[in-house]
Amino acid sequence: MNITHVESLGYGLAIVSVSGFEEMRKSFKIRNKKMLSFFDKNPTIFYEFTQKGFFIPIPHIYMSDYIIDILMDGNEECLADWEILGEWGEFYIDVLKGDVWVLSFEAMQEWNYSLYANQDTLPSSYFLDGQLVESSKGIRLNLERGLYALKIIGAKSLDQSRYVGRYGFFLHLTPVREIPSSYVRDLSEIDYSGMFKR
Repeated sequence: MNITHVESLGYGLAIVSVSGFEEMRKSFKIRNKKMLSFFDKNPTIFYEFTQKGFFIPIPHIYMSDYIIDILMDGNEECLADWEILGEWGEFYIDVLKGDVWVLSFEAMQEWNYSLYANQDTLPSSYFLDGQLVESSKGIRLNLERGLYALKIIGAKSLDQSRYVGRYGFFLHLTPVREIPSSYVRDLSEIDYSGMFKR
């Protein structure tokens, strides 16, 4: 378990199987680095990326910095210090093609595959109430190769002293053999902001 912070600048995060994502970019001959803007103009291609398990957006979130953690079956005890605010499921991520990252939407607008192939984080920092906060625009997830069903759990820390990282997303991964052929979802329309109203 490796809890770490990722910024959500641009009001969202994305889970990306970066090697598969880059292969898809090449197959569609996409030269544009502003991938979210490209997907807005080309929704059919957006669906191709999500159906293959190469791109899962977490949009409509309003805080600046989130804790991200991975949950495998059997280690749910790490949620003991968190209040679960929402659960969203039936996503799929393909790690057969290489590394998986959690990236801020800002990073998705500056797509640079060579960074993801050679680094573990995209360090960043910002000022909050006059104090410098060390953060990241993206992190590499340490996952075994394979295909996973993904449930996203939104949670709030029970530690009232937290200011940065008070909210988190836990990625609950279950190995599967294949993505169902019926898997079609508009992942861009899921509104995660409801978790902040609880």
